[in-house]
Amino acid sequence: MTEIIKKKKVFYGWIIVAVVALINLVLWGVLSTSFAIYMPEISETMNISTTVVSGAYSFGFAAFLFWCILVGWATDKFGARPVLLVGILLSAVGQVLMTQSTEAWHLYLTYGLFGTAGEAAAMVAGVSLVSRWFEKKRGLAVGIAQGFCGLGAFFAIIAEMTTESYGWQNSVWITTIVMVAICLPLLLLLRSTPEEIGLKPFGFGLKGADDSELKPVSDVNFSFKEAIWTHQFWMIFFIGIVSMMGIGLSVHLKDIFQQAGFDGMITATVLTVAGICATLSAFILGWLSDHIGRKKILTICFCMKMFSIFIILVASRGWHLYTWAVFGGMSAGTAVIFAPLLADWYGTKIHGRLFGVFQGAESIAGAASPVIVGLLINQFTWKAPFFVFLALEVVVLILIFFLRKPKLQNLKRAL
Repeated sequence: MTEIIKKKKVFYGWIIVAVVALINLVLWGVLSTSFAIYMPEISETMNISTTVVSGAYSFGFAAFLFWCILVGWATDKFGARPVLLVGILLSAVGQVLMTQSTEAWHLYLTYGLFGTAGEAAAMVAGVSLVSRWFEKKRGLAVGIAQGFCGLGAFFAIIAEMTTESYGWQNSVWITTIVMVAICLPLLLLLRSTPEEIGLKPFGFGLKGADDSELKPVSDVNFSFKEAIWTHQFWMIFFIGIVSMMGIGLSVHLKDIFQQAGFDGMITATVLTVAGICATLSAFILGWLSDHIGRKKILTICFCMKMFSIFIILVASRGWHLYTWAVFGGMSAGTAVIFAPLLADWYGTKIHGRLFGVFQGAESIAGAASPVIVGLLINQFTWKAPFFVFLALEVVVLILIFFLRKPKLQNLKRAL
């Protein structure tokens, strides 16, 4: 296969991107999106509340943190392919065992713990692998690999159809078999590094849009200890957490719209528009970051977030909500900027560990934000969380302004 690709002069890294994108689509569709379809049926079968069932999903966020850190370390040590293989198999076992659950804790163990292993592997190992294959066009490559997660919503349709016809347990079996049948053969196409097949990363040695140093990007490789000792890493870390916390607003969106005087039915269409824009932004902003720089894209995204909040606060008509959906959805493109930014600034040797820590922290922020938003709404008004996030986004813009690429020589002298 690799020889055929070489003869046709197609850089093999794009095959890596396509494989990782498809694996992300399938795993996130089967393991995450489909669970929302199964929740009512699981609740009825096990005679427990949907709140208890949804707790398994929330517990999954905490498990995701554990898996992301472990996956990041394992990816740097063993390569992406074996990590993805183990992650997919663990999730498949978890899905199958979930169909035999009779107690709430069974769900937390099978779905919450084992189910998230595959998602973490796809996101951390997969995206880190893509980052290793590219120096030039790294933003576009990561944008494609991550952006396809949103298209996993297609599996909700399959889950609904098979649940209606065969019951939720059989539906889980069907989607899990499909997941394994698609993903495992794709792993055969993966290679841990370009050097494994006699290649160099795409654009090897070329200075990118975000690289102000005179020496090639490929010469920059921090150790993990050196990376976490830089204040820039923790600035990026904070920016990522603030970016992820906006998910809490989406969870409470129907309640917010109703308190603002809008019909609750509009929520579904607004979220659909936001989801489409978020998927498109992953491709567009990933590509654009290669040309104008990651920092500029982060600035643009957080300006869009602030504008979308302003629109909601003054909203009096339906089109205001759709304007929020467009700008809020497009601003979600920040998600595809962090992985290439970490690779640009710290190198790829420890990228798995860095991105694993970063992605895991984002998952905790995503789990905590609905609770925080709910408390703010209950204690004050529906506008309160928007003002809080607006203040945080101002802080983020200030941090982005002062964010500079770390210099390894200066750090070594300091240590």
